[in-house]
Amino acid sequence: MAKFKITKTNATSGGYGQGTTVVDAYISSGLPDGAHYGGTGGNTSIAGNQIQPAVKVASNAAATGSIQFQIGRKQFRVNDGTNVGDCTLVNAPQANLTANTMSIQVNSTQLGSANLTTYFSGTVTTAYITVATANIAGPISATSAVSSGYVVTNTGLVGNITVTAINTSAGLANLTLSFGGQSVSNVTQNMNMSFYASRITNKYVSDYGSNGSLSTNINGGYNPTKYRYRLAAPNADFVQVVSA
Repeated sequence: MAKFKITKTNATSGGYGQGTTVVDAYISSGLPDGAHYGGTGGNTSIAGNQIQPAVKVASNAAATGSIQFQIGRKQFRVNDGTNVGDCTLVNAPQANLTANTMSIQVNSTQLGSANLTTYFSGTVTTAYITVATANIAGPISATSAVSSGYVVTNTGLVGNITVTAINTSAGLANLTLSFGGQSVSNVTQNMNMSFYASRITNKYVSDYGSNGSLSTNINGGYNPTKYRYRLAAPNADFVQVVSA
């Protein structure tokens, strides 16, 4: 297992570099649009962007946190701002984390000015998103997201919001969403088609889906799909790992 690079600060005194300097902030040179390929862990209060997981340390409340270092393929030492513990990656949003688990949100597709609506009042379990295809940016198609069980984030809904179907007509993508019963507010705003990382390195992130190839590590299972990522918005070549 390759060492997972962590952004940190080095205190220096006297001569060149006097003061506190940030080191290991990037693992690649800048891309043409100014972003960097890949990302690092580290305290999210440090200058620059570091990967920001959702964590639940022991019985403490789930919260956004930071990665101190990697312990195993799916396990990291994390800090929720108050508590430090060892958490394992799971396929769940922050609201559904259990003791000593964590999740890292990955935005595979950006849905610009998407419309969330429902045709019913009161408590419902289904809603719909309509978005012009010209406003979809990212390497993952809506059809792929359905087959991999991706979610939609920044909808205003709570919990897992799963894409269960897609219908395309007249240049629009109409996504059917499924979720736990709640009242839905009709909104128009930028949303994301997302998944939670099953594994992450400083350059690549994997989902919980399948790339169709039998795994040498998962008995009887298939390898997840692996993507190149960055900490900026997704584009045709990179997904986005959430950072702060």
